[in-house]
Amino acid sequence: MSDRIIQQARDTRADWASNNPTLAAGEFGYETDSGAIKLADGVTAWASLAHASAPSRTSMPTGSLENGMRVWRSDLDKEFFYDGTRWLTTQLYQWCCPYTDNVSSGTTRLNGVLPPHYRNVFSMWITTVELFMYNSSGGSWALVLEKSDATLAYTTVVAQTFTNTGFLSVTKTANLLLAASVEGFRLQMNENSGGAVTRAGCIMNYRLVGT
Repeated sequence: MSDRIIQQARDTRADWASNNPTLAAGEFGYETDSGAIKLADGVTAWASLAHASAPSRTSMPTGSLENGMRVWRSDLDKEFFYDGTRWLTTQLYQWCCPYTDNVSSGTTRLNGVLPPHYRNVFSMWITTVELFMYNSSGGSWALVLEKSDATLAYTTVVAQTFTNTGFLSVTKTANLLLAASVEGFRLQMNENSGGAVTRAGCIMNYRLVGT
Protein backbone atom coordinates (compact mmCIF):
# COMPACT_ATOMS: atom_id res chain seq x y z
CA MET A 1 0.00 0.00 0.00
CA SER A 2 1.51 3.33 -1.02
CA ASP A 3 1.71 6.29 1.35
CA ARG A 4 -0.92 8.94 0.87
CA ILE A 5 -0.69 12.63 1.76
CA ILE A 6 -3.74 14.63 2.78
CA GLN A 7 -3.38 18.38 2.31
CA GLN A 8 -5.74 20.98 3.70
CA ALA A 9 -6.95 24.04 1.82
CA ARG A 10 -4.23 26.63 2.28
CA ASP A 11 -3.37 30.15 1.23
CA THR A 12 -1.88 33.35 2.60
CA ARG A 13 -3.91 35.50 4.97
CA ALA A 14 -4.30 38.23 2.35
CA ASP A 15 -5.50 35.80 -0.33
CA TRP A 16 -8.03 34.17 2.02
CA ALA A 17 -9.41 37.62 2.81
CA SER A 18 -9.49 38.65 -0.85
CA ASN A 19 -11.17 35.48 -2.15
CA ASN A 20 -13.41 35.01 0.93
CA PRO A 21 -14.61 31.50 0.00
CA THR A 22 -17.25 29.42 1.76
CA LEU A 23 -15.60 26.09 2.54
CA ALA A 24 -17.46 22.81 3.02
CA ALA A 25 -18.73 21.80 6.45
CA GLY A 26 -15.86 20.34 8.47
CA GLU A 27 -13.21 21.62 6.05
CA PHE A 28 -10.13 23.32 7.46
CA GLY A 29 -8.49 26.37 5.93
CA TYR A 30 -4.85 27.08 6.78
CA GLU A 31 -3.10 30.45 6.61
CA THR A 32 0.41 29.68 5.42
CA ASP A 33 1.97 32.93 6.65
CA SER A 34 0.32 33.26 10.09
CA GLY A 35 -0.11 29.57 11.01
CA ALA A 36 -3.77 30.15 11.94
CA ILE A 37 -6.59 27.72 11.11
CA LYS A 38 -10.31 28.17 10.54
CA LEU A 39 -12.90 25.37 10.60
CA ALA A 40 -15.77 25.86 8.15
CA ASP A 41 -19.46 25.07 8.65
CA GLY A 42 -20.50 25.03 5.00
CA VAL A 43 -22.52 28.26 5.10
CA THR A 44 -20.27 30.97 6.59
CA ALA A 45 -17.83 32.85 4.37
CA TRP A 46 -14.16 32.84 5.36
CA ALA A 47 -14.07 36.42 6.65
CA SER A 48 -16.87 35.71 9.15
CA LEU A 49 -15.34 32.53 10.58
CA ALA A 50 -13.46 32.67 13.89
CA HIS A 51 -9.96 31.27 14.09
CA ALA A 52 -10.01 27.76 15.52
CA SER A 53 -6.53 27.83 16.96
CA ALA A 54 -3.87 30.08 18.40
CA PRO A 55 -0.74 29.27 16.37
CA SER A 56 2.51 29.04 18.28
CA ARG A 57 5.02 31.73 17.35
CA THR A 58 7.93 33.66 18.79
CA SER A 59 6.77 37.00 17.33
CA MET A 60 3.47 38.72 16.62
CA PRO A 61 2.06 38.59 13.07
CA THR A 62 2.24 41.75 10.98
CA GLY A 63 0.21 43.03 8.08
CA SER A 64 -3.55 42.60 7.72
CA LEU A 65 -4.88 41.61 11.14
CA GLU A 66 -8.36 40.65 12.33
CA ASN A 67 -9.87 41.69 15.65
CA GLY A 68 -9.79 38.75 18.03
CA MET A 69 -6.95 36.95 16.23
CA ARG A 70 -4.98 34.93 18.76
CA VAL A 71 -1.33 33.92 18.98
CA TRP A 72 0.42 31.67 21.48
CA ARG A 73 3.85 33.13 22.21
CA SER A 74 5.87 30.03 23.03
CA ASP A 75 8.86 32.16 24.09
CA LEU A 76 6.73 34.11 26.60
CA ASP A 77 4.42 31.23 27.59
CA LYS A 78 1.37 33.50 27.11
CA GLU A 79 -1.56 33.76 24.73
CA PHE A 80 -2.36 37.12 23.10
CA PHE A 81 -5.28 38.45 21.06
CA TYR A 82 -5.45 41.41 18.71
CA ASP A 83 -7.96 44.10 19.80
CA GLY A 84 -7.75 46.15 16.60
CA THR A 85 -4.86 48.27 17.86
CA ARG A 86 -2.51 46.14 19.96
CA TRP A 87 -1.77 42.62 21.15
CA LEU A 88 -3.12 41.92 24.66
CA THR A 89 -2.93 38.84 26.85
CA THR A 90 -6.11 36.78 26.92
CA GLN A 91 -5.47 36.43 30.65
CA LEU A 92 -6.73 39.31 32.79
CA TYR A 93 -4.40 40.23 35.65
CA GLN A 94 -5.22 42.05 38.88
CA TRP A 95 -3.33 44.40 41.18
CA CYS A 96 -4.98 44.57 44.60
CA CYS A 97 -4.45 47.28 47.20
CA PRO A 98 -5.17 46.05 50.75
CA TYR A 99 -8.42 47.02 52.43
CA THR A 100 -6.99 48.91 55.40
CA ASP A 101 -8.30 51.02 58.29
CA ASN A 102 -7.96 54.77 58.56
CA VAL A 103 -9.44 57.09 61.22
CA SER A 104 -10.00 60.61 59.98
CA SER A 105 -7.81 63.14 61.76
CA GLY A 106 -5.97 64.60 58.79
CA THR A 107 -6.51 65.29 55.14
CA THR A 108 -4.68 62.52 53.28
CA ARG A 109 -4.02 58.82 53.87
CA LEU A 110 -1.62 56.66 51.90
CA ASN A 111 -3.47 53.36 51.61
CA GLY A 112 -0.94 51.21 49.79
CA VAL A 113 2.01 51.11 47.38
CA LEU A 114 2.93 48.28 45.02
CA PRO A 115 5.13 47.86 41.92
CA PRO A 116 3.61 46.24 38.81
CA HIS A 117 4.18 42.50 38.39
CA TYR A 118 6.04 42.79 35.08
CA ARG A 119 7.97 46.02 35.43
CA ASN A 120 10.47 46.58 32.58
CA VAL A 121 9.15 43.45 30.84
CA PHE A 122 5.63 44.23 29.54
CA SER A 123 3.60 47.35 28.97
CA MET A 124 0.20 47.30 30.68
CA TRP A 125 -3.29 48.03 29.36
CA ILE A 126 -5.45 48.97 32.35
CA THR A 127 -9.06 48.09 31.58
CA THR A 128 -11.02 48.93 34.73
CA VAL A 129 -10.40 49.81 38.38
CA GLU A 130 -12.75 48.79 41.19
CA LEU A 131 -12.67 51.32 44.04
CA PHE A 132 -14.37 50.53 47.34
CA MET A 133 -14.72 52.21 50.72
CA TYR A 134 -16.48 51.79 54.03
CA ASN A 135 -17.48 55.12 55.62
CA SER A 136 -18.89 55.01 59.15
CA SER A 137 -20.61 58.38 59.30
CA GLY A 138 -20.65 60.20 55.98
CA GLY A 139 -18.57 63.17 55.02
CA SER A 140 -16.72 63.37 51.71
CA TRP A 141 -13.68 61.30 50.78
CA ALA A 142 -11.85 61.12 47.46
CA LEU A 143 -10.22 57.82 46.58
CA VAL A 144 -7.41 58.28 44.03
CA LEU A 145 -5.34 55.59 42.30
CA GLU A 146 -2.06 57.03 41.00
CA LYS A 147 0.90 55.73 39.01
CA SER A 148 4.51 56.80 39.24
CA ASP A 149 7.04 57.19 36.45
CA ALA A 150 10.81 56.77 36.54
CA THR A 151 11.22 60.10 38.38
CA LEU A 152 8.66 58.98 41.02
CA ALA A 153 6.24 61.70 39.93
CA TYR A 154 2.67 60.52 40.55
CA THR A 155 -0.24 61.09 38.15
CA THR A 156 -3.89 60.03 38.47
CA VAL A 157 -5.18 56.83 36.89
CA VAL A 158 -8.76 57.05 38.22
CA ALA A 159 -10.47 58.93 41.05
CA GLN A 160 -13.84 58.81 42.79
CA THR A 161 -15.50 60.87 45.54
CA PHE A 162 -17.63 59.00 48.08
CA THR A 163 -20.14 60.91 50.23
CA ASN A 164 -22.54 58.31 51.61
CA THR A 165 -22.40 56.16 54.72
CA GLY A 166 -21.78 52.41 54.62
CA PHE A 167 -20.02 50.16 52.13
CA LEU A 168 -19.53 51.95 48.80
CA SER A 169 -18.04 50.72 45.55
CA VAL A 170 -17.69 51.80 41.94
CA THR A 171 -16.00 50.40 38.82
CA LYS A 172 -14.18 53.00 36.75
CA THR A 173 -13.24 52.46 33.11
CA ALA A 174 -9.59 53.35 32.49
CA ASN A 175 -8.56 52.06 29.04
CA LEU A 176 -5.06 53.32 29.75
CA LEU A 177 -1.78 52.17 28.23
CA LEU A 178 1.21 52.27 30.58
CA ALA A 179 4.82 51.81 29.54
CA ALA A 180 6.84 48.90 30.87
CA SER A 181 8.96 51.41 32.78
CA VAL A 182 6.15 52.45 35.16
CA GLU A 183 7.55 52.25 38.69
CA GLY A 184 4.46 51.51 40.72
CA PHE A 185 1.05 52.54 42.03
CA ARG A 186 -0.35 54.06 45.18
CA LEU A 187 -3.86 54.52 46.53
CA GLN A 188 -4.61 57.83 48.23
CA MET A 189 -7.57 58.66 50.50
CA ASN A 190 -8.25 62.39 50.63
CA GLU A 191 -10.64 63.73 53.28
CA ASN A 192 -12.69 66.58 51.81
CA SER A 193 -15.06 67.10 54.72
CA GLY A 194 -16.56 65.48 57.80
CA GLY A 195 -15.02 62.97 60.15
CA ALA A 196 -15.40 59.20 60.04
CA VAL A 197 -13.76 55.85 60.45
CA THR A 198 -13.01 54.75 56.88
CA ARG A 199 -11.63 51.67 55.19
CA ALA A 200 -10.74 51.59 51.51
CA GLY A 201 -9.03 49.60 48.80
CA CYS A 202 -9.02 48.90 45.08
CA ILE A 203 -8.61 46.20 42.44
CA MET A 204 -6.94 47.22 39.18
CA ASN A 205 -7.68 44.95 36.21
CA TYR A 206 -5.17 44.90 33.37
CA ARG A 207 -3.73 42.91 30.49
CA LEU A 208 -0.13 42.71 29.37
CA VAL A 209 0.81 44.17 26.00
CA GLY A 210 2.77 41.97 23.60
CA THR A 211 5.33 43.19 21.09
